Amino acid sequence: MYSLPGCTYSSIVVIISPNTSISVPLETFVTNPANFVPCHEHVLEKSAFLRTVVVKAQFIVNHYILTYHKHVTNALFEQNFWYTVCRVVYGSARIEDVEARYPEMTGFAEAYYTLSIHHQEVNLSVYCGYLAYYGQIVSSACITLATTYENYYVENFEDTVAKYFIYYLRLHYPMNIYLSIYLNTPN
Repeated sequence: MYSLPGCTYSSIVVIISPNTSISVPLETFVTNPANFVPCHEHVLEKSAFLRTVVVKAQFIVNHYILTYHKHVTNALFEQNFWYTVCRVVYGSARIEDVEARYPEMTGFAEAYYTLSIHHQEVNLSVYCGYLAYYGQIVSSACITLATTYENYYVENFEDTVAKYFIYYLRLHYPMNIYLSIYLNTPN
């Protein structure tokens, strides 16, 4: 196994299908040991690029969700939506392209520009420079983003409904409903 100072990556994850992936050691791809270091640095460079793009895309979308929560649609759970937002981050698309493609998400461009104006110290774009062939890794990451946001909403739905039910009961029946509901539950 090869090791570089400060590097912890020694394998590449190969995606076979949307639900299946395997980890393959980088040494199996590089036949000449002299080429390992440049290949390893290339993998690290693309990983850093992807991480920066994804974090900034989430920052933009989360700001939109907090600002325009009544206009959020199921597009949030689609890979294509996230891919379009990521393309905006690395300069391959304009923010108006998101609104043109998803017109039901009104105010997306306005939220983006508001975020840019009020947080000028945060650069919302990423320079891809001389990187090439990064579309596939961004596309794969967008599948994970869409799934993550969908799972968050599904997993928290039950808790939200239960809290609303308790709120509704307390509103219409002014006794201590919260205690009586939890006292009657089996251990």
